[in-house]
Amino acid sequence: MKRFPVGALVLTTLMACGQMPDQAPTVKAPQQGATVKPLDTVNLGDVKNGTVASGDVTKTKNETGKVRLYIVADDNGKDKIPGCNADASNPVTITLSSSSSVVVVGSPASVDVYGCGDTNYGEVSYKVVSNAKAGESSILTANASGGIKKKDAIGTFTAGSFKVTVTEPKTDTTPPIITPTVSGTQGDNSWYTSDATLTWSVVDNESQYTSTGCDSRTVSSDTSGVTFTCTATSAGGTTEKSVTIKRDATAPVISGENIVNTTWRNTSLSSPEFSASDSGSGLTVSSPAKFTLTASSESASATEPTLVSQTIKDNAGNTATRTLSALIDKTAPTVSANVADTAWRNEDFNADFTASDSLSGLAKASDASFTITVSAQSPSATTPSVVTYTVTDKAGNSTIRQASAMIDKTAPTISDADVVETAWRNTDLSRSFTASDALSGLNTESRSSFTLTASAESANASSPTIITETVTDRAGNSATRIISTLIDKTAPTLSAKRSAKPNGDGWNNTDVTVSFECSDALSGVDGKCPSEQTFGEGANQSATASVSDHAGNIARVTESNINIDKTPPTISASANRNPNGAGWYNADVTVSFTCNDSLSGLSGSCPVSKVLGEGANQSVTASVTDKAGNTASASRGGINVDKTAPVALLTASGTKGNGDWYVGDVSFSTAGSNDALSGLRDCTAIAPLTTDTKGTEVGTTCTDVAGNTAQAKLTVKRDTVAPIISGADITEAAWRNTDLSAAFTASDETSGLANPGDASFTLTASDESTLSALTTVRKTVTDAAGNQAVRVLSAKIDKTAPEVTGAPAAQPDGTNGWYKTDILVNFTCTDALSGCTSAGGTDTVTTEGSNQSTSWTVTDQAGNSRTGSVTGLKLDKTKPVATLTRVTLPNAQGWNNDDVSLKLGCTDNGSGCVSAERLLTVTGEGDNLSLSSTVVDLAGHVSETVMVSGIKIDRTKPTFDPTFPSQILLGVSTSVDPRAGDTLSGILSASCGALDTSSVGTKSVTCTATDNAGNSETKSFSYNVIYDFKGFFQPISMGALNVVKAGSAVPVKFSLGGNQGLDIMSAASSAVTCNSAVPLDSDTPTVAAGNSSLSYDAASGQYVYVWKTDKTWSGCRRLTLTFKDNTKQFVDFKFN
Repeated sequence: MKRFPVGALVLTTLMACGQMPDQAPTVKAPQQGATVKPLDTVNLGDVKNGTVASGDVTKTKNETGKVRLYIVADDNGKDKIPGCNADASNPVTITLSSSSSVVVVGSPASVDVYGCGDTNYGEVSYKVVSNAKAGESSILTANASGGIKKKDAIGTFTAGSFKVTVTEPKTDTTPPIITPTVSGTQGDNSWYTSDATLTWSVVDNESQYTSTGCDSRTVSSDTSGVTFTCTATSAGGTTEKSVTIKRDATAPVISGENIVNTTWRNTSLSSPEFSASDSGSGLTVSSPAKFTLTASSESASATEPTLVSQTIKDNAGNTATRTLSALIDKTAPTVSANVADTAWRNEDFNADFTASDSLSGLAKASDASFTITVSAQSPSATTPSVVTYTVTDKAGNSTIRQASAMIDKTAPTISDADVVETAWRNTDLSRSFTASDALSGLNTESRSSFTLTASAESANASSPTIITETVTDRAGNSATRIISTLIDKTAPTLSAKRSAKPNGDGWNNTDVTVSFECSDALSGVDGKCPSEQTFGEGANQSATASVSDHAGNIARVTESNINIDKTPPTISASANRNPNGAGWYNADVTVSFTCNDSLSGLSGSCPVSKVLGEGANQSVTASVTDKAGNTASASRGGINVDKTAPVALLTASGTKGNGDWYVGDVSFSTAGSNDALSGLRDCTAIAPLTTDTKGTEVGTTCTDVAGNTAQAKLTVKRDTVAPIISGADITEAAWRNTDLSAAFTASDETSGLANPGDASFTLTASDESTLSALTTVRKTVTDAAGNQAVRVLSAKIDKTAPEVTGAPAAQPDGTNGWYKTDILVNFTCTDALSGCTSAGGTDTVTTEGSNQSTSWTVTDQAGNSRTGSVTGLKLDKTKPVATLTRVTLPNAQGWNNDDVSLKLGCTDNGSGCVSAERLLTVTGEGDNLSLSSTVVDLAGHVSETVMVSGIKIDRTKPTFDPTFPSQILLGVSTSVDPRAGDTLSGILSASCGALDTSSVGTKSVTCTATDNAGNSETKSFSYNVIYDFKGFFQPISMGALNVVKAGSAVPVKFSLGGNQGLDIMSAASSAVTCNSAVPLDSDTPTVAAGNSSLSYDAASGQYVYVWKTDKTWSGCRRLTLTFKDNTKQFVDFKFN
């Protein structure tokens, strides 16, 4: 049996005035660090307004249990008190009773609750009697009473119960399993770098247990290690587990501050020395306690300085960083290349340069683009002028650039002077010249001798003809020589102009005066222009004149072919025939013209004849023109022409049917007949139509004033009788679930049926009827004239099958929607039209499975039927099967050195397992640990318990107690016994390394041991290698007080087993109390006085240390020799 710490929950539920939850409530473990699994859990099902207590509780004799009781509000229509039946003033009393003497309810057996829900509860204990037998059982029932009362109303309650069954007690051979869990941020080397919370899980599946020190603990301050121990004891024994937590959440401390230098430099920058420390876990081996930062590489950009850093890390993994940042630019600015212009020029030379610096930037922003100007004239024909400029960046780096050019600003020399003539001439002017240049020399295209000739005409009197020759030197300087003169080789301009231009035929119809215009653009006209001449009527007349300029040029002109006619031509008009007596023509009329001109002649032919078509009071006018532009015209008017027949209109009136049919008498009218031009004279009359006809033609004739005629005709159809339909209307009152049909024929003697298909037709009632109306169909037959006849058919029709609904009679008695017992399913029939023949039925599902179903068939009054099904039913009557197998296997010696994992498997062919498999863990240490467990299927069945035992775990590393030789002498081989031990699994192997005796001093040796569980331990142990000191030799006496004279030099002889060099020891003396018990040695021989010294005598194999004593010494002194092997040897002296 399990025993639970205070706070474990064992509950059932008493329902009252509340709604039952859909799923069982969660039983929470007590908040004490250990996780426990309650035994007395009462699983809840789903019963409206009642207590659910499904699931048996098992107990052994003398075992006690405890049940938690509370109520849940449910307004189900039966409770007269809405909401919860309990409040602070009106408690509900819940009483627990037992159905047999096997289980005795504790005292008190009742509890009062002051509200609803699982937070308002009371607990009652119970116990199985000592003489109970396995298999006996008792039903424990909880009943409620009291609560709120209103007038005559009182709340109602539903009792709840569960079953307690007696079982045989089990033997517990395994102590509790303790599993620690530490949550927090894990650093390095088992350190935590945040608050660390330790919780414990204590499990014993075989008996009750008690525990101490298993509460949750949080380490919230830095510590080098705090240890917590959890101890749990059950009938199977005691388990104790300890956990040590080390916390260091503080980063290492680095002296000083980060260094940021924002000024550009072109040299490296070093920091002062930084020191680092960590008061918690301590610095890692790779983290220096002192360091210096140096930035030496060039920076990437102005915004990306050179950055160096040192990160210090403590053993817990916390880090701190110190950085040094500097702007370093060791590269001179980039400047475009030197510019040299080797060609001669006659002006300043500007050389454009660009400069940049990708790091520190230019010291002067204007240097990014600058110009070097070379302006001085070159000193010689072979030496250029040179100018230099220096560009510097912000870090102090600089670059020098220069520009050079060949400059000549002096023009060449030309002989003589310019030639300028101001008198007009009509011949060429020529002169010869020579040229030279003393510096750059003449351009290859320039001539050193040349002749200028002016031959072209001058532009005007103020713009003479100018000829120039420009001589250019190689630098582009130029000199020009000019000759200028007034030249006119062109005759003056003379033109004749008429006062009026002739027309296109070359004629004028008024007098013409010819005037003359003259000019000369250069030398000018000599005298006046000729006088004008006037001409009258006549053909082919002409005028002639001439003029000269100041240069003697002469111009002549003649204006000929002057033709003048001032008299207009003649024209007349006439029609080709006369009109009718009303003044109208009913055909086209032609008007023709006659014309003549005796001098210049007609301009073109006489106007053509004009044909007049339809129109009233029409007229024709025409004109004629002679070649001189004189015009004459003639007219003919009052012409009326109508060639179009009148519009004859004939309309019928009466009662219209469909299409062009009339269903009554028809009368006729010519109203609307007309003639738009000459007018309508008359139309003939038509009599009315009064009898049925399939088509009769009528017509009229209309005449206009001009004599044109037109006719109008109509074909008229008349039918006044409706079609004939066979049979009579049909009405059927009985319910049916099929269509009702009947066949009919129809005919029409005159106009015929509008739809020939209506000659025979069938009426079918197919739509479902309603409760208030029959299904009615009708057919309307129409003849071509629109006359109609109707036939009707009615029936009661229900084609819809009735509805059948089914649902289980009760909610699932298992979990996750599963039933654990046979399922009763109720079916109900409903039909909204004809009605059901039966109310429904009941069926039972007994076959296990995850998707079981059952069905039921119902029928309505019209004969329709439907089968309904309830599917998705889940029935599982069988418990699952559990298996437990080891995942973590032992080593070859049958041991593990860490937690052992076991796989808990589950097989269930019904609802399936809640978890197909999961891992369980055996913790602790021991040579016979075990683990047991059960599995649960989705329906809530619990399997039989399975167990695995014989698990051996040893987590503890071996220990050492090494044994070293009493003395380890220089150069003597020896060994050490590790003396390894292990109290649980035992030692598998153990050894130590060889001892190094090649030199004296403190050294270490490493020992390694492995136990049978695979735990290994390696530790280092120190030892000391010493010289083989053989004692002091004569004249020194060991064990005696050697007598010497103060100020003498004493030879101290000793052996170290060979020559070990002279750097082996240091010597010192101190005053001591003379011991009278120590025998006095005779006077110790001395050597010549001098400084103290050490030497080695190879012949005797002895060292000799000459000790120089002080002449002021008296009494006793001790000489101590301290050797490099950390040993000391001394001898005592008495001075006299």
